[in-house]
Amino acid sequence: MTKREHHDIGILIIDNNVKLCELLKEVFDSEEGIEVVGVAHDGIQALEMIEEKNPDIILLDVVMPRLDGMGVLTQLSTHKLSRRPRIIMLTVLETDELIEEFKAYGVDSYVIKPFDIYELIDKIHRLCRDLADGPFNYKVRDSRNYIISSYSLDNDESLYSAIGELLYILGVPTYRKGYIYLREAIFLATKEPERLTAVTTLIFPRVAEKFSTTSSGVQAAVRNAIKNIWKNTDRRRLRDVFGLELLERCLYDPPSNGEFIANVVETLQVAARRGK
Repeated sequence: MTKREHHDIGILIIDNNVKLCELLKEVFDSEEGIEVVGVAHDGIQALEMIEEKNPDIILLDVVMPRLDGMGVLTQLSTHKLSRRPRIIMLTVLETDELIEEFKAYGVDSYVIKPFDIYELIDKIHRLCRDLADGPFNYKVRDSRNYIISSYSLDNDESLYSAIGELLYILGVPTYRKGYIYLREAIFLATKEPERLTAVTTLIFPRVAEKFSTTSSGVQAAVRNAIKNIWKNTDRRRLRDVFGLELLERCLYDPPSNGEFIANVVETLQVAARRGK
C-alpha cells in the first residue's frame, strides 16, 4: 500500500477518455498539496489501483469499458479497505434516477461533463477537510460570483429590489405566494440578522401577519419555493449565488428554510458592502 506525505491529497483518476485524464493530471500536478497517485481507463484496472494506491479521492467516470463506474461502486462495497476514499463521479447525465443511485452507493459528490477543472479542485479540497489522516488547511477559492447589483442596506426599496433580482435569477415566479413570502422573510432577516437563529418562530409569524395568513402557510409556501429552486435551477447558477460549500452540503436535498435564507442574506450583505 502506497504511503504519502500526510498533507498531500492523493487522487486516482478513472476515466476512459485518455486526453481528459492527461489534462487533469497536468493541472493537478501544478496544484500544491495534490498528488495524482494513478490513472486508470477501465473499471477492472481501477479496482486494482484503489487497493494498491490507497487514494484519498477517486474521480470515477460512469461509462467505461470492461467494468463501468456503477460496477466499480458495486465491487467497492464488498472490498475491505483500510479507509474509504471519497468518491466524485464524472457524468454527462444528471437524471433523478442516476443521482439516487449515487446516493445509494454513498457517492460524495459528482460533476457534469464538461466541467470547470478549478471548480473540481475546490470540491476536492472541501471533501478532504475532514479526512481521518489529519486536517487539510488549504485556502479554498471563493466560488461565488456575486451577480446581483450592489445596493444600500439602509434603503428598504433598494433592498427589496435586490432580493427580487436574486429570486428572479433563481427562477422563482413572481406571481407565486412562495416568492412573496420568501422575499419578505429575506428582507426581515437581512434587516435583523439575529432572527436567523429561529426563522420559523421569529420571522415566519411576522410574514404571516403582514399578509393575513398563517405561519404554517408561509412555511409551506417557502419550502415549496426552495425545493423548486433546488430542482429546476442550473447548478452553475446555484454555485454563482451560494458558492460550492452549500451545494456540497445539500447535494441531494435542498437546504432547510433557515439555511437557504441565511445564505441569501450573506450574499446580499456582500453585495451591500460592494456598494459602499
